[in-house]
Amino acid sequence: MPNRLIKESIKRSPEIDRLSWFEEVVFYRMLVTADDYGTLDARPVVLRNDLFPTKDTITRKAVEDAITKLISVGLLIPYVDAESGMSYLYIRNWEKHQVIRNKRRKYPAIPEALKTSLLQVETSRIQVVADRKQVVANGMQNETSCMPESESESKYESEYESFEEEEEQLSRARAREFLTAWKRYIRGDPTEIIVNEAVRRSLAFGFEDGVLDRAVERTAQMNPVSPFDYLMKLLGDWKASKVRTVDDVDMHFADRDVKSGKVRVWG
Repeated sequence: MPNRLIKESIKRSPEIDRLSWFEEVVFYRMLVTADDYGTLDARPVVLRNDLFPTKDTITRKAVEDAITKLISVGLLIPYVDAESGMSYLYIRNWEKHQVIRNKRRKYPAIPEALKTSLLQVETSRIQVVADRKQVVANGMQNETSCMPESESESKYESEYESFEEEEEQLSRARAREFLTAWKRYIRGDPTEIIVNEAVRRSLAFGFEDGVLDRAVERTAQMNPVSPFDYLMKLLGDWKASKVRTVDDVDMHFADRDVKSGKVRVWG
């Protein structure tokens, strides 16, 4: 395995700054474990043994939780190989920081569409959070204009804490929606990585309740063999088509049927 490069700027990385010490250790160990194209086997038992071969006290659950966090901050991209159905992890922006020497890959390549869609997810998520916080700030402006500074700051903090609690509750509700839909249409239990990524994209793209359920149903109809990759692409397509509600989903497919000639419009 070639040596890896870690640049001094990593100390000021906003993504790294959001990690715990253990999550950061997991990330650094992934850097020296990944193949020459920044890819790793995503199976938890394999990751645990590859990353910590001599540390028996490190549990598989601890590694799984760290991987979930690394995905959530945008350092890793999970994907599933369409042919084998195996799960893999790609270290984001690998080519920018590492030298690729081997001509042959150890693992199947990540679809280019997923690399692009991750950037769209992060941009959307940041914009959604910023917009909602601005709504809170605007609503508070008149209320706090005549308050003492300390009382005004306290009220802002309380509002933002409520905002964060609301986001957490929405994430849990959306995860329940996704799990129920997956078990109904695809069967079995999705991995935690798949659940978190689907929920994260659903919220970042501004989808309302029910849309994720319809996306899973459509995935089961079109590609039950490799559902994860198809679902991620489908969510990206719906975002690009400005889908937000279940009604939008119906209109989206109705428009497609008309354009394809499956449905004739008389008039």
